[in-house]
Amino acid sequence: MAREHNETRVDERIAYLEEQGMEVIRPSEDELAAFREQGQPAYLEWLGEQDIDPSFIDMALEDAGMTHLAE
Repeated sequence: MAREHNETRVDERIAYLEEQGMEVIRPSEDELAAFREQGQPAYLEWLGEQDIDPSFIDMALEDAGMTHLAE
């Protein structure tokens, strides 16, 4: 319930930050995809070095629909 509540207020909070003078960048879907493709392999490598059961990483990737990154 808390997550749902927070998600409903995201746009309101971003608008407030813009009003306070913060520059807000809204990347396109293509830009987000490029960012993920660049960053995810390094993050997955780092996760593999941690004391985390690999099955938990696999489950998280599956939940996010990103199992192709583990290949």
